[in-house]
Amino acid sequence: MEINDLFKQSHADTGERKIILPVIENLYAKPLVYALKHNLLAHNFLLREFNAELCTEKLVQGESELALIPSIGYSRGKGSWKIIPDIAVSCTGPAGIPALFFNRDLRKIRKIAFNEDSLTCVALLKIILSERYELEPEYISLSAGLDQMLKEADAALVCKDEGLAYMKDYPAYIDLGEEWHDMTGLPFVFAFWAGHELSLTSAEVEIIKESCRLGKNKIDDICREQKVERSACKSYLSEHITSTFDKMEREGLKEFYRYAFYYGLIEHIPELHFFE
Repeated sequence: MEINDLFKQSHADTGERKIILPVIENLYAKPLVYALKHNLLAHNFLLREFNAELCTEKLVQGESELALIPSIGYSRGKGSWKIIPDIAVSCTGPAGIPALFFNRDLRKIRKIAFNEDSLTCVALLKIILSERYELEPEYISLSAGLDQMLKEADAALVCKDEGLAYMKDYPAYIDLGEEWHDMTGLPFVFAFWAGHELSLTSAEVEIIKESCRLGKNKIDDICREQKVERSACKSYLSEHITSTFDKMEREGLKEFYRYAFYYGLIEHIPELHFFE
């Protein structure tokens, strides 16, 4: 069946059925939903942007059937969620952001400020600092700009888009994607689509996948819509962040869960279940 036939069949099957689709508001998610947002293909999704942790919460509470969720959030599904295959927000090597900025020798860091909606990045940072630097600093939640965060703490974890601009003025930082790859030799998966079992038709799954394929070819258009400086945006989305979710990304995700469980950051190691 051709993809256009799938779209038509989806609408024929669902009629006026509308699916609320929580989407992480970060820049890295834009290519995955650009085609949906701009109606470049027929669909019955209602996009709603939230911070990463709230996207997970919408799925936990049953307020949505499918959501783009951060990797750490998948463990909250307790085996009842399925993942749309082949699509994720991932990186192999430097990611740009998330990054840890610091104002003193890295090995002397005692306190780190972070934003409370970045739990996947916090978990990743804790693993890296413990494994690579033998550090267990204090963490404080602080919603502020980088200047203020570095006044309140020795270092600041930045996971949002503004981190791309900070790198010009704050050269003392480590790239968490790069650190993870150096440590494990594996990609890191930041986020992916997960939903309730039997909640989506095969046509709707294909629409989500097609949206990602179309979005990959719209990077210039996406960057024109962002507040992030154009060249930094394009470099981030074209050279660092990918939508790949193949064998190596799956291994990287499993490795992350193993570390997270070892350090008590999740209650169990979730198995990866995928939509057919």
